Amino acid sequence: VLTWALLTTPADDVEPGALTVIPTVEVFNRHLPIMEDNAYVGPVELYLQQPFFAVFGRTLYALRILPLTMALVGLLAAFVVFRRWFGLRVAFVAALLTATHPVFVHESKQGHDYEEIFTGAFFWLAVMLGDRYLQGKRPRLLWLFSATFVAGLGVCHKITFIWYLLGLSAALIAAAIWRRKELLATLRPLELALSILPFLAATTTSWIYARQSGGETIQVMARALVEPPAQDHIRQVDHLPNRMVRAQHPDATALTWEIWHPSWFRIIDGVQFPLNWLFPILFFAGFVVVLGFAIRKHAALPREPLFFLFIVFTVVFLCSPFTVSYHHPSHLLVMYPFPQLVIALFLGLFSHVLGRSPLASWATAMVLVAVVALNLNLTFSYTARVAEVYPELLPPWSELEYTPPAAPQGEKKIRFKPNRW
Repeated sequence: VLTWALLTTPADDVEPGALTVIPTVEVFNRHLPIMEDNAYVGPVELYLQQPFFAVFGRTLYALRILPLTMALVGLLAAFVVFRRWFGLRVAFVAALLTATHPVFVHESKQGHDYEEIFTGAFFWLAVMLGDRYLQGKRPRLLWLFSATFVAGLGVCHKITFIWYLLGLSAALIAAAIWRRKELLATLRPLELALSILPFLAATTTSWIYARQSGGETIQVMARALVEPPAQDHIRQVDHLPNRMVRAQHPDATALTWEIWHPSWFRIIDGVQFPLNWLFPILFFAGFVVVLGFAIRKHAALPREPLFFLFIVFTVVFLCSPFTVSYHHPSHLLVMYPFPQLVIALFLGLFSHVLGRSPLASWATAMVLVAVVALNLNLTFSYTARVAEVYPELLPPWSELEYTPPAAPQGEKKIRFKPNRW
């Protein structure tokens, strides 16, 4: 599905401009960007994008391959974690529901605009590597240092990766209270102290920018809490109360956080995604049932990893309105594939309660097929609709190829200062 999105889906209103915005990294000329184009998005994508531009040229295909690759890496890392914690069947269903989800497919090719594709991939990759460390796999330090380095890349890429770190911190505190002896036997204070070094190394450009700009990133985040941003005219500190008020509206399904992702979201003006009506029903029913069975200590559910992820994503969910930019539903990609995991666990419980009968297997399979079929239908029908409205955005994009703009006189490039290299 991702390959299809790469090769056939129309361009959007962001991609052509991104070809001009992304600079060329010139090591020998010391053109080494330390931020992207604002105070809270770092240069990680800029550096990762360079090999694809070098191989494929500055084309929209090259621009899409990197975020699609990151989406696949994040999904595979989540699959590995789910397989160890919940079993192969649950991991496969969760990955399938995510890989076919219309918004995941379409936003996975627009990583330059939707950085959550990158932050999600860094998070799940860090969790997978950290899980290897906690298992005691050798070499232990390599797994731990790799996990903290990847987490550092997440922070460097976009400051809102802190949401994940806050969620992980809350979950680890709960784990320390719940399983204190086991956790203390696994963790080694000296190793944890040393693991800060790879994290700091990965965030080098963030520290350099903070020093050169006088902490502009922190200032921007602080202003966003109390000053309404221009895009949606709402203070961050008022966002959660406003959400509570909106949740009382009769049409709350469309007005609250759309973690099944949304009925009103648009990639190109005038063409909307319809809502996969099965997804919110399964998610909310699954959330209540899975949480209830976990509290009752049902044998079919691994409680500890489930509660761990519940804590992590509850914190991420509550942090998600507090963004420096406007409240775009693409920010909810940070939740993926947790909603899909909940549905996969719910279907597994459904099959378990009905027993090992052909009826249970057929019923579960039919629900899964229905959700996947609706996902794919929405994906393909959306693309067909965009092709009707904007035929000029269909590939090949020869008229959208990148042409280097003439640099205005006196333009200063963002780079490391020679005396600070």
